[in-house]
Amino acid sequence: MHLLYARFFTKAMADLGLIHEREPFSGSSTRARILGADGERMSKSRGQRPGPDELVSRYGADAVGSS
Repeated sequence: MHLLYARFFTKAMADLGLIHEREPFSGSSTRARILGADGERMSKSRGQRPGPDELVSRYGADAVGSS
């Protein structure tokens, strides 16, 4: 959520003429950086996400939680 607020306030300040930059994260691309075992971008629709049993066995039930 903090990226949403940062982009909003940056664009609002640019509209007011306080700064010249309109896109604060133009050089930062964090989308599609998590790769699966096959080296491809992970995707829920492709079924590449780990299942809950795998997460619990790896990290424990307290770390995985039910939230």
